[in-house]
Amino acid sequence: MIGNDYKRTDRVAGLIQRKLAEIIQLEIKDPRLPRFITVSAVKVVPNMSVARIYITVLGEDADRDLTLQILNTASGFLRTSLAR
Repeated sequence: MIGNDYKRTDRVAGLIQRKLAEIIQLEIKDPRLPRFITVSAVKVVPNMSVARIYITVLGEDADRDLTLQILNTASGFLRTSLAR
């Protein structure tokens, strides 16, 4: 592959990162979620069966534990939305 410095897993991770950030901002309507949630990184294992998602929650009044709980509860919805 000439001119292709990225592995396929890196490309998939980048796509997941962009789409997941969009889904969280536009489609999850839980009022308890802080306004500023950033998907800071995505790591995908070589066989692409698992992706580890890293988020950053911004804001002084943001409850990080509650945010993680809400996102973990919505994980099925997030997976389905990504699959589309």
